[in-house]
Amino acid sequence: MFLDKKSTIYINKTSLKYYFLAFFFGFIYVYFQNELLNIFDFTYSKNSNLQDITLIELFSKRNISSLIGIIIIIPISEELFFRKFIQKNLKNEYGSMIAILLATLLFSLGHLPDLYQILLVVFGGLISAILFNQSKSIGPSFIFHITWNLSVFILP
Repeated sequence: MFLDKKSTIYINKTSLKYYFLAFFFGFIYVYFQNELLNIFDFTYSKNSNLQDITLIELFSKRNISSLIGIIIIIPISEELFFRKFIQKNLKNEYGSMIAILLATLLFSLGHLPDLYQILLVVFGGLISAILFNQSKSIGPSFIFHITWNLSVFILP
């Protein structure tokens, strides 16, 4: 059976270093994304209109529910599914390396059909999978993903 009492949303205690790493990589990865876009010859203007949105428009009342969804609800939901459920169960069956790679692949495929997102999500998913594996807690993966999504909106 896949679910047991330990499969709940309980966040295992882990070293603070994993939370700091998650927060750091969440912000830094946005800059890495720009380099990936250059390598694959993509541009934000071609694939996203985030540059056209001002912070005032972003935080307006009509966008606040979307913002909460994108920055908090979606990352937590994705991490619970892909790390706490998929990766954890794959690790029990096949070991850490296979679990990390397959969970990252499935996480990336979950962002189809947008090739632009898949290229970026592969590396972000890999960071999150490694954080989850090393920390043995979902908390750092939550922090990384939330910080990553927030950084996309607030960093140039």
